[in-house]
Amino acid sequence: MSDTPLGPDWWQASDDKWYPPPRPEMPGEEAPADASALPPPQGSPGGAPIGPPLAPPSGGYAPPGGFPQGGTPSPYTGVPPAGPPPGAQNRTPLYVAIGVVVAVAIVGLIIVLTSGDDGDDERTDRPDPRPSTTEEAPDPTGSPEPTEDDDPPSDSGTVEVVEVGWSNFMGGFDRDELSASYGFIVENTGDETVTDIQVSVSAYDANGTALATASHTIYMLRPGQKMGIGDEFFGENLTAEVADVQVNVSEPQNWSLSDIPEEGVIEAEGVTTTTGDYDVTTTFTVRSTFDQQISNPYGYAIYRDASGNIIGGSTGYLNFVPAGGSTAAEITSWDVIPNIASTEVYVDVGFIS
Repeated sequence: MSDTPLGPDWWQASDDKWYPPPRPEMPGEEAPADASALPPPQGSPGGAPIGPPLAPPSGGYAPPGGFPQGGTPSPYTGVPPAGPPPGAQNRTPLYVAIGVVVAVAIVGLIIVLTSGDDGDDERTDRPDPRPSTTEEAPDPTGSPEPTEDDDPPSDSGTVEVVEVGWSNFMGGFDRDELSASYGFIVENTGDETVTDIQVSVSAYDANGTALATASHTIYMLRPGQKMGIGDEFFGENLTAEVADVQVNVSEPQNWSLSDIPEEGVIEAEGVTTTTGDYDVTTTFTVRSTFDQQISNPYGYAIYRDASGNIIGGSTGYLNFVPAGGSTAAEITSWDVIPNIASTEVYVDVGFIS
């Protein structure tokens, strides 16, 4: 061993030392016929091989850390020879096949997830979107076809004013105030019970100028039932005599229809009217056939003259009426309405809670 070659056949190992001939044959390689005829490795000054140090033959020098694992050092390259160790099976084809299968599976999954129904496939289990030739064409007018369950609309909830009347007189405590009283009768001409009917009353003079207004609520009217309502334009400071009274009825609201008992009537009997110095008092008996107590009934008196014309009326709150029972009640007018010949009393059930 020397740091420099001492003869033509000396060879240099990977530890940069020169050794005398013969050059040993390393495992895993075929020794050249003439080691001296081998060309020096490219890139190595003075023909020195590139790579980690090689172990010298039998007991020679080994570099620190030993030789790389998995191969035998080569005096030319200093790295293990390529390829699997002797007797090992080459698994590269198997790995390539597995990779191909996985790639095909991924591509197939992507196609399934991203493919949409463009309507061009011919699947037989999909319903035909085209209309059947046996179906009738739709009505071009857009009118719905009548069915057996469609009943013709009924004339339900029609409330009409059937009679109106009034009279003018001097009222107040001193009989020096121009006053007027009115009365009207409405009827449910429909075939269903209606509730919560709003009524407005307007008074006009001979020139059509508005003089006074009033409002009322009718809480229930059964089919064919009539309701009379009357009152005075008391304290309205009328500037002229009333020449016209107009009554307007709203559409029924049916707010409390579900609370109205299906059976029963409430009415007045034994009506008596007395005229005093300052008022008119009407007494009567309220009788109910409802199977529950009527707690908020309203009473209305309609006054007529000897000819049967309505000349006014009065309104009052009544006592509760027990279920299937009766009670005494009265209605008082705070003006003296002249020429009263007869009185009619109407009772509304009022608000039922």
